[in-house]
Amino acid sequence: MRLSGVPVTWNEGTFSGNARIGHLLYARGSRMLEGTLDHHLLWEWRSQFEGVVKSTFRQHVQAGDVNPPDDLLMYVDHNKPYGTKLPALAFRWRFESDITSFEAELDMQKASWTVRIGLADGSVWNIQSLLNSCTNVLAYSFKREGDASPIALELVGWDRSLPGLLFLNLWETPQAEVSANDGILTLAQPFSGSEVSVMTALETHDGAVQRYYFTENTGFESERAEIESDNVELLRDYVRNEERWVREHEEDWRCFRACSSVHLPDNELQEAYNVEEYKMYCNLREDSTPVVLQGVFNHAESLPPWYGDLHNDLNVQACYWGAHRTNRSHLSLPYAKLYGSCVDHFRARTREFFEVDDAIAIPVSLNVRGKTIPCEYDYWNTLLGPELFVAMDMCWIYDYLQDPDLLRVSIYPLVEGCLKLYRGLAVEAEDGRVHFLHTHSPEVFNKERTGLLFGTDATFIVETLKYLCKRIVDFDKVLKTTASEDWTAFASRLPELPESKNGIQLFSGVDLPLSHRHFCHLYSIFPLNQLCRYYPEDSDLMYRSIQHLRILGFGEFAAFSFPFLAIFAARMGYGTMAHLQLDLYIKYFRSKNSFTMNGDCYNSGLLPIGTSAGADAMSFTLEAGFMLVAAVAEMLVHKAKDMICIFPAILPGWNDVSFENLAIEGAHRISAVRKNGRNVSVRIEAGSADRLKIMADFMADGKWKITHRQDGIPSELHQPAVNGVLELDVYADDVISLNRVIE
Repeated sequence: MRLSGVPVTWNEGTFSGNARIGHLLYARGSRMLEGTLDHHLLWEWRSQFEGVVKSTFRQHVQAGDVNPPDDLLMYVDHNKPYGTKLPALAFRWRFESDITSFEAELDMQKASWTVRIGLADGSVWNIQSLLNSCTNVLAYSFKREGDASPIALELVGWDRSLPGLLFLNLWETPQAEVSANDGILTLAQPFSGSEVSVMTALETHDGAVQRYYFTENTGFESERAEIESDNVELLRDYVRNEERWVREHEEDWRCFRACSSVHLPDNELQEAYNVEEYKMYCNLREDSTPVVLQGVFNHAESLPPWYGDLHNDLNVQACYWGAHRTNRSHLSLPYAKLYGSCVDHFRARTREFFEVDDAIAIPVSLNVRGKTIPCEYDYWNTLLGPELFVAMDMCWIYDYLQDPDLLRVSIYPLVEGCLKLYRGLAVEAEDGRVHFLHTHSPEVFNKERTGLLFGTDATFIVETLKYLCKRIVDFDKVLKTTASEDWTAFASRLPELPESKNGIQLFSGVDLPLSHRHFCHLYSIFPLNQLCRYYPEDSDLMYRSIQHLRILGFGEFAAFSFPFLAIFAARMGYGTMAHLQLDLYIKYFRSKNSFTMNGDCYNSGLLPIGTSAGADAMSFTLEAGFMLVAAVAEMLVHKAKDMICIFPAILPGWNDVSFENLAIEGAHRISAVRKNGRNVSVRIEAGSADRLKIMADFMADGKWKITHRQDGIPSELHQPAVNGVLELDVYADDVISLNRVIE
């Protein structure tokens, strides 16, 4: 990845991270470079309504009221502290002359940046930066060419002169304290009443080279001296052992890249895929907190949009789809463990809101300690649905990790609690069916745009419940437990999937009325994987549903809608359509440094509005880029219903394409090669005992040899495809190899 031109804003410069700290570099004015250091625990933890319990929502929900009574809601005073991610801290380098040029290149193999800047006086600085993957240290080296004057570093923390940081004065946040001692600069920024974030910098000089090392940590004010001491010792150790730390950093990134790879004939799409994978590992780690909307890429100029939260409205969930599909599901462990640890909190709020015991209703917005933000009774946190996004995701985590202990401790309680919530809220009809009177399809508004579109039995809710009922029965078999309820019987009483000439409906009798950014009424297609185009009973319904989206157009899309629609196109086998959606996203909804801008930030004309989902069009979030990774994987291989599809949605001109170790449900890892327009080989490494059903259309134009390696012993199979489907029984660690026979 290369950047050219002086980056005048935070979304034009370089970026790096290790999911615990994150860094951005860009110009501030004409003679300064500004760097930011974000920390994953730099949050306003306080709530304005701590411990408040209000009257129940149960009666309102079961009556099907469109909006909750006003006295059930609470409205946050934004002039006072409320739960939100806080901005990054900042530091600056000052030059003696104006910055006139800036060229940067990201080395994907080493996860480091090389920057070359020119100044108006003719001098040049060559800069190297690396944010270490294995320890929280950001390292910089500046090497000057010619007679350039030395540069000066200052730590500025939160610059209260910026319009976006004026809230700090309203919140009476203390000023940062900066100190210097023996080549060490320290900035201590109090936050959230009793906590402090300490950023420490160490500077060294070696002839024409100036080196800088930064770290940041948070804790209670009472621990400040200890944090400062630990930061200094960390930096000094890094300087003493820098070569070792760099080797460990590069090895860690090598291991990440080794999990899987794709090789595309489209250079622009390949680079976008590689960059989003890089961002993924900058923000998703086993030893950090779950990824939030902006990850650790918060800038230092304002609060992040949408509280910078764990947004349980598809957003945080979609951030992990790419990790699962690229054989990196271990990166989702903090997500599963945090939500599993919050079961008591979820149950308590569910008893208060809905009077249902042992059930789980999850709010839209959480912080990384599992606390509801900005408060429990915020309107969006009172809606049904977020727990379904989470429960479905938990099922995916088990599918891709096959970890029974994680299933028992974290996943099963969440799925079961979610089902119990809806069983407790269900209203029984005379025909024995159960219904849910107060539901909505996420963020779909009525035609008048005066509020959300509510109705009975939102398809998103009902179809996800059917899926969860199936999954919990499967989980009981894995854990050898007996379910607390007969969930198969409960599923049989749920409404049928509603459809019309326009495909799957939002509610029975209600089509999607207008273009919209969410496609959650189509959850049965993806990510629930309950429909497959190769089954005649599914194919026409899927076609009508996708066709209806195309007719409605882009009008109310957000940036993530384009890669999301690409996934649905891939499920239909529409490679060209999928590629077009990704191309539109890459060209028109990313800033100069590839950050997703949620609205039509370039006024391209694709969208009629300049804002998106209640925030400015320039609002940055991560999920769209990570969706691109998932969409590319979907084009190359996916499992729909029970069918494994190889190269299901590649473009006609993609004659040379391959991938290694992309994953599907069951933790199966698949590799395939296509050369000179012909499929050459497929390899399946089984992650669990399963009966594989492989759509054999990729084998149609030649003779193939099939080998099954079991317990290390290969044997050739002479099993023909039946009705175009090859069925094979495997156990964990078995390997199926399919190779074209050269005649």
